[in-house]
Amino acid sequence: MIKTNLYVVRQRRLVRAMRGNRLDALLVWDRANTRYLSGFEGSASVIYLTARRGYFLTDFRYITV
Repeated sequence: MIKTNLYVVRQRRLVRAMRGNRLDALLVWDRANTRYLSGFEGSASVIYLTARRGYFLTDFRYITV
């Protein structure tokens, strides 16, 4: 059994709701909402979500090593 990432499930559910409401894209910047959708707990982030892609933006303080 493949365990699907909780955040992927939430994002897919949101994309379905966007399609149902005929939205092309959604910009999420509230800290609680970006944490809910991505798990990121930093203070500066934005999620730009379309039906085909999702983009996570943050500033230079947060890097992956």
